[in-house]
Amino acid sequence: NSVGGATGSGSPAAGDWYGIVVDGENASVDIEHARLSYAGTALKVYGSGHSLMRGSMAHNGVAIAACDWGTGCSIDAAYVDWGDAGGPSTPNYVCGAVTTAPYISAGEVQDAESFSKNCGNQPTPWEELETGQDAFNLGVANTEIRCAELGDDVCEAISTAFNCLSGAFEVGAGQLPFALPNPFSGGVAGSEWEGGAKTVASAGAKWLSTSADSEVSDFGTVVGRGLQIVGVASTVASLADAYGSCAP
Repeated sequence: NSVGGATGSGSPAAGDWYGIVVDGENASVDIEHARLSYAGTALKVYGSGHSLMRGSMAHNGVAIAACDWGTGCSIDAAYVDWGDAGGPSTPNYVCGAVTTAPYISAGEVQDAESFSKNCGNQPTPWEELETGQDAFNLGVANTEIRCAELGDDVCEAISTAFNCLSGAFEVGAGQLPFALPNPFSGGVAGSEWEGGAKTVASAGAKWLSTSADSEVSDFGTVVGRGLQIVGVASTVASLADAYGSCAP
């Protein structure tokens, strides 16, 4: 109403307006100090650009919908006030390649895991990594059984698998802007390798949250941040592939 005049019934509801759509090659938007409310989908971003949201979002059908993780775009939606719900109220309220941590609740900065699910229910890189970890763990357990029965030739497959994944983690660590522990460097006798996927997710979520800026000075910073988000997701996807190729 502050822009369009006194319109509507005075009883606003989600879906009263369509929302903001950003689509096309390198199409991006930088929204700061704004409140998006009562839209069908408040912010929808596709294409290959990188966007940013700082402000508040409440009473929308969907708050943010973006392209799937790994397909090129990203939205940095840190420091958003989500209203009474605290963080995004349901997994479907924010979907696609969007980071949402930290967020604002009751005027205070809150931290939370920042990886949203894909809008089309395709697995995210972090979900693929977790699936790969589970399959790798099962493969090691089965190979250990055969090792006890068949001897050293089979046992060697476990050592080869750990060396393979250790190398993949070393390569991944070199591509990331944060420290990534290598849970496979100690071999099967180590204590951390069975939860390696969670180690990656935790380190990535913490860095994305702590490195987000509450104020962004220029659009170049928006693009740079988007490239960081896409880079983290790409490295995680590569590690997920490594679990499959290295499994015994």
